[in-house]
Amino acid sequence: MTTLDAINNMLLAINEQPVPVLDESIAEVKIALDILDQTLELVLTEGWHFNSESDVELHPDSRGYIYVPLNALYVDPTDRYKNCTVREGKLYDKDRHSFIFETPVKVDIIYKLPFDELPIYAQKYISEKAARIFIAQTFGDPQLYQYQSQEELEAYTTLVSHEIDAGDHNLLESYRGYLNG
Repeated sequence: MTTLDAINNMLLAINEQPVPVLDESIAEVKIALDILDQTLELVLTEGWHFNSESDVELHPDSRGYIYVPLNALYVDPTDRYKNCTVREGKLYDKDRHSFIFETPVKVDIIYKLPFDELPIYAQKYISEKAARIFIAQTFGDPQLYQYQSQEELEAYTTLVSHEIDAGDHNLLESYRGYLNG
């Protein structure tokens, strides 16, 4: 699925004709692109197996600044005792009130990836969710909205199923870990 496919899915959801190219001079296309981008960011911020990494080591530059990747939606030190946040595109130590680091810091990162680089099941969910929002904001037909909500739910179920498989999640193992605490 491409961004164009997603936009055409959204246009079809409100009974509009698909477009051959992404022409932002067409009002509906511009609105659809904005909604798709907002939905992409919202969904990816949740952090999925395909867009998150743990224990990424970030190194200070020659001045001691640790710049975070430009496409990072979330950055948090892996060490739960480090109290850092992102400010001005750099890691900031809240306990020391400083941007200066002397050693690398391991962090967990959630990345914003381009729509076209996502797994198909994630694209499908984001596309269906964006179509539902698009219907609500442009067309407002309750029947179309209800139908699209069902499409979104089915796509979400598929996404979660793939997430469980890819992340090797196992309820029984999680429960055992909880018991053994």
